[in-house]
Amino acid sequence: YNSQDEIGELSNSFNFMSKELANIKRIRDDLLASISHEIRSPLGRIRGYTELFFDLKLDKKEKDLYYKSILQEVDFINGMVGEIIEISRLEFGKEELYKEEIDLAFLFKLIEEDLNVRKSIQEITYIFNYDKDLYCLIDVDKIRRVIQNIIDNSIKAKATKIEVNIKKLENDIEITIDDNGVGIPEEHLEIVFEKFYRVDKSRDRKTGGFGLGLAICKGIINGHGGKIFFIKKSGGAKICILIPSIKTSTKS
Repeated sequence: YNSQDEIGELSNSFNFMSKELANIKRIRDDLLASISHEIRSPLGRIRGYTELFFDLKLDKKEKDLYYKSILQEVDFINGMVGEIIEISRLEFGKEELYKEEIDLAFLFKLIEEDLNVRKSIQEITYIFNYDKDLYCLIDVDKIRRVIQNIIDNSIKAKATKIEVNIKKLENDIEITIDDNGVGIPEEHLEIVFEKFYRVDKSRDRKTGGFGLGLAICKGIINGHGGKIFFIKKSGGAKICILIPSIKTSTKS
């Protein structure tokens, strides 16, 4: 028994806890600052539109236009708050996942068919490569949302070719989505999953969203016991998703 070693371990534990608490506080403060920044602009526009009602004599058509603008700003704030709540629930394990056994080939066949319909209005080439018997236990709607979000990001990044590959590894199913868009700077690859982070700061809310999409994707994949990360490449972006597989189907 060495009391000195025990004191040393206790001291290290306290130091670790102190650093973790400081990190949590920093994350909380950064999140609050980001939320305040994102909400300030639409609130300012709502205030401006409202003041016009008092300052100007508007006809019905003009009033309807400002009413519509105010509703759009309210919808924007409501949407952002909804996504913030969803991220928090995912991070704390409070978001319920309705998992079911499925062959991912079936899900990606549906996604491919949906994208083929959209091809008529988009000049984008979609390539899908996958086998059958890619069984896993997932919340189908949420995983589909993840894939759709990533593909939408590729479209916003001006990709004209998006390739999706799914294959079975020893214990996981690997999904890679590779595009030829504007890409992501190497120094951003580790931080693109942070809340309110946008690679292209010039994107507005119509083209860049709230900067919460990838954070939600990461929360959903983590909730499935999987991993999601970008792979370094020259030109375009490539993202990899790993989802635990089921060795054999339990369905009869």
